Order: sequence, then structure tokens, then C-alpha cells
Amino acid sequence: NSANNTSSANLTVTNQIALATSKAASVGTGPIADGAEFFYTIEVKNDSSIPVRSGQTITVVDELDGKLQYTGTDAPWSCNAVPVAWSASTPQTVTCTLDDGIAAKGSSNLKLNVKAHLDTGDWAQIANKAAVSCPTGGRVCLGHTDGVILTNEHKINLSELSADLSITKAAAITSGFS
Repeated sequence: NSANNTSSANLTVTNQIALATSKAASVGTGPIADGAEFFYTIEVKNDSSIPVRSGQTITVVDELDGKLQYTGTDAPWSCNAVPVAWSASTPQTVTCTLDDGIAAKGSSNLKLNVKAHLDTGDWAQIANKAAVSCPTGGRVCLGHTDGVILTNEHKINLSELSADLSITKAAAITSGFS
């Protein structure tokens, strides 16, 4: 019977992904001295059920404080700093890209290596943020019509101040005690 040989189904196809970010410094909560090298880990997580395909570029932009100098990153991320040379009066903007994609429910960690620069006796608390852009190649990021997702803010303490303390202890022996 050819009258009942057809079937139909409704299918919703989406090209929307949900990226999330987090950021942490490798130094914990203690103060960082002048010349100390450390790194930020910026995790870019794909919370959606579809992958960011290889070739769809994800971009992270991090505007460093003038007391921090960009010193490099690890593959598969690729980064460059503007200006290239560090100067306290002209903070560096670091732009990093990932072209390898991120699996559905997967993540990629960007390790941003930096070096602290402080004047003698200086102290500072730096709150650092990075912006992550929706991948290129026709993807739409859920809840972000402008294509930019901000990370959480991470604070670190920089200090060239140190305590100048000493303790001297002496014991006296009193007769009659043994």
C-alpha cells in the first residue's frame, strides 16, 4: 500500500556551543617578589554537547598589569604580546589562539608564563582578567551575543617588603635546680 509508505520526524540542529572559563595563578596566596616567574592557567571549557572543531579559532586576550611581563606559553596555544618588549609604563596585551578545537564537554588549558617587576619596597595587589572570544567558523556561543566571555577575576599579591626580625633567647641557670 503506497499510501502509508511515508514517515516524517522533526529534528532540531544546533550550531551553538557554551564556553566557560576559569583562571588561577600558580603561586597560591603568598606574595610574589621582584623577578619571580610564575604562570596563570586559563581553562577554556566546552560545556556543550557538540565539539569546537579543529580549525575553528578560539581567542583569549589578557591585558597584563604593568608589573607583569609576558614570557611565553606552551603548545597547543600560540600567543603574542603587544608591545613585544616589557615596560611598566606600557602594559602588555597578550593575544592567544587555539586552532586544535575542544571536544564536547572537554577543555583546553592555556598556560600564560609571566615575570613580576617591582620597585624596591613596592607592594601591589593585581586583579587580572582575560577575555575569551567565541570560535570563528560560524559558531554561536550561547548567552553571548557579542561573542566575548569574561573569565573570573584572579588576585595576586606582589611584594618587595620583607620582615626584618630576629629573636635572641638566653637561658640562665639558677643554683639549686638540677
